Amino acid sequence: MSDSWTADVVNDPQRDFDLQIEIYRGDDHWATISRQDSGELLLRVFARETTTEVPTAWLVDLLNRAEADLPKE
Repeated sequence: MSDSWTADVVNDPQRDFDLQIEIYRGDDHWATISRQDSGELLLRVFARETTTEVPTAWLVDLLNRAEADLPKE
């Protein structure tokens, strides 16, 4: 598995096709960022059996882009 981190903006079929961001480490779907009804961003990290290290500068940049790109209702 590659250690490269990527993020894709996708539609969430479970939330009326609202936009969300899926985070991958290689081919592994690692987390999702979505905007809640309250307007706040939610970072949902999926359970792992091992420790995962995320590059913080990349994550901060991603969260800043999510704040700008995911529509507020």
